Amino acid sequence: MILILTASLLFSGCAKLELNYVIEENGTVEASYLIALDERAENLADIKHLMEAARQQADINGFSVSSYHQDGYTGLQAAKTMIIADLRQGGSGMLGFQELPSIITDYSWHYKPGVFKDVYQLRMDIDLRNLVDQTAVDALPSDLKELAREAIEKSTARINITLPGQSIKTNAEQTSGVKGKNALRYSWTLRPGEYKTLIIDAVLDKSSIKNKLLWGLAAAGLLILSACFLFIRRTKKK
Repeated sequence: MILILTASLLFSGCAKLELNYVIEENGTVEASYLIALDERAENLADIKHLMEAARQQADINGFSVSSYHQDGYTGLQAAKTMIIADLRQGGSGMLGFQELPSIITDYSWHYKPGVFKDVYQLRMDIDLRNLVDQTAVDALPSDLKELAREAIEKSTARINITLPGQSIKTNAEQTSGVKGKNALRYSWTLRPGEYKTLIIDAVLDKSSIKNKLLWGLAAAGLLILSACFLFIRRTKKK
């Protein structure tokens, strides 16, 4: 569907795709995506039935869908909340699709919980090399070819993934803290023709649990010392 929608815009403007995933410590996963096209495309190509097909596909996958009209773009937004009972068993189903979309060729997830820290590892292969038929573009007249290439260059795919903790290793183009949470938002921007493996290794340091344990051990130590002191005093008196 993304391939068809992008091809519809080769002569009219640009398209953008945005994927957003927020993975919480408690196993809640907020998944959403946006498919938007330059509004000028409606004057040159009938894309309404394509958008309707995309809307129906979102419904099948359990996403709630709303219309999108902003900054000269028109399209749809889809959102879905999932609860993963055990993040160690989380797989491609965390993306919200029964089958991976054609632009996501591989996905791997590893989660290792611990007493003092949780470890997260995510890999996602994004392949945009088949979105555009370059042979068809090259066969266009020179003026149309230039318009097509300009539209392709303006089209973008934006992927945002939010994970708890701090980054140990990533190839994200941008990272930013999440207000009020110990989490980071990782962002990538890709264009048609590109292929990239998104990499995130993150660790959530449970400092609060560690501090509570240390305070507990300290308190226990004081109680033991106090008991020993009282025992010694009584022994001396006797």
